[in-house]
Amino acid sequence: MSIEIIKDCIANTLNLTPEEQKTLTEHSGVNSIKGWDSTSHIDIILEIESALDIWFDDDLIGSLITINDFVKYIRKFNRRHVFKNLGKSLMPKGGKHE
Repeated sequence: MSIEIIKDCIANTLNLTPEEQKTLTEHSGVNSIKGWDSTSHIDIILEIESALDIWFDDDLIGSLITINDFVKYIRKFNRRHVFKNLGKSLMPKGGKHE
């Protein structure tokens, strides 16, 4: 997963100029990116979910306030998703262990 995808989603959602997008770092977030408010936060969430085919836990959305917060969450999501699917693939047909 590339941090650049998250930066692109944020830049697209907030209509940042290419120069503004170049200034984004992993520490950039709600307090430092022009136009990132509560309404655009939801739009950013939806854009990232769509771009990466993931979903964010509703209870945690408010805590995702920097690019790095998104990166960390997505890495955890991917690990959970991989292990969840791995568990399914190890199940015998019929879904029950003998």
